[in-house]
Amino acid sequence: MRDGPVPVSRWSPRFRAREVPRCLVTYVWFPPNVTLEPHVHDRSTFAVILEGGFELSLQSAAAGRRNFPCPAGTILTQPAGERHANHIASAGAQGIVLQPDTIAGTLPVRCLAMLDRVNHFRDGPIAAAARSLARELSAPDDVTPLAVEGLVLEILAEAARLDQNVGGRRKDPPAWLMAATDLVHARFRDNLRIDDLAAVAGVHAAHLAAVFRRVHRMPVGSYIRRLRVDWAADLLARTNLPISLIAAEAGFSDQAHLTRWFRRVFGATPAAYRRARCR
Repeated sequence: MRDGPVPVSRWSPRFRAREVPRCLVTYVWFPPNVTLEPHVHDRSTFAVILEGGFELSLQSAAAGRRNFPCPAGTILTQPAGERHANHIASAGAQGIVLQPDTIAGTLPVRCLAMLDRVNHFRDGPIAAAARSLARELSAPDDVTPLAVEGLVLEILAEAARLDQNVGGRRKDPPAWLMAATDLVHARFRDNLRIDDLAAVAGVHAAHLAAVFRRVHRMPVGSYIRRLRVDWAADLLARTNLPISLIAAEAGFSDQAHLTRWFRRVFGATPAAYRRARCR
């Protein structure tokens, strides 16, 4: 067991970090089936699980020595000094971790209060912004510092507002919704139907659609399209694959279909996005 604080990248063989005003942002990747021994961090953490997942074990009596499942899409906050262990899933784990500067007095009181507690929840727009952060770190350009700072502030503001709306007593999503969301993340490029998700969840399709929208703040269809667009954007930045092939692999009917949704999310066509990232 380590006595002193460790960086969030301590056990990550592949990580990328960037310091911006008010926050350290780190992309982390952990290999499958490993356990991160009990440890603490010297700054509050705000983590968004992008792929895979882990089980979090809180070690302190004050936190109740609880365990939390953290599959893809989970958002997790912990105050500085909170002792915990992580048991990485068989699929490994990828995520974005924000470590805001809570000392400088540059964050609103709502943000500071939210970061000073353990929170475990899901939110579609926050997860989408975290995926944008991951892309900025993987394919930086001259605008990346500004983009990263803006996304960090957007995420913290959204989380603080959500926290305020529930009076600081956030209720975890039902387990059946987490199972349905896990299926979405595993098969978002397939032709999923609401009935497929409802069958996994064990609830009526109409109930699933309503609760999904309330928890993730977007309909199931929009959530899936956003995952597809994010997946396509990652390939556009990293590869030279034809856009038509990326569109088909992402689950869109054709390149025009991808372009329409891509423009809605990023305000640019896939070709323009690729040119901007690769120059």
